Amino acid sequence: MRILFAGATGVLGRATLPHLRTHDIVGLTRSPEKAPLLHELGVEAVVCDVFDRAKRLAVESIAFLLEEDAAEAAEQLEQSTRAFPGDALILRFGRLWGPGTFHDTPPRPPAVHIERVGAEAARLLTDAPAGTYVVS
Repeated sequence: MRILFAGATGVLGRATLPHLRTHDIVGLTRSPEKAPLLHELGVEAVVCDVFDRAKRLAVESIAFLLEEDAAEAAEQLEQSTRAFPGDALILRFGRLWGPGTFHDTPPRPPAVHIERVGAEAARLLTDAPAGTYVVS
């Protein structure tokens, strides 16, 4: 099992990690100085302060119609993203096709090749102002 363990260098983390040695663990720590401790415990260390408020939030959404509960869930995701106090990006994608997806050829529209999605998502994440963007 692969586990992401927040607070891995805390008291509970240090007591728990030795019992998880048969699993693939990624441990979060706020301090770069504590990364060696995680390595000693057999854990991949990632320095990340989960209390450092994110200034930019990006979420993946869809550029095609859904029905009933699925449509409501997508709308709630987008509404909560718009309420974020920082820069919020909503990236609406068409149906993905290409290597690593469920489709080798374009499915019904809107469809977008995974390579185009990757390039456009990277551009939007780094350069676009807050807003909603459709990639299809």
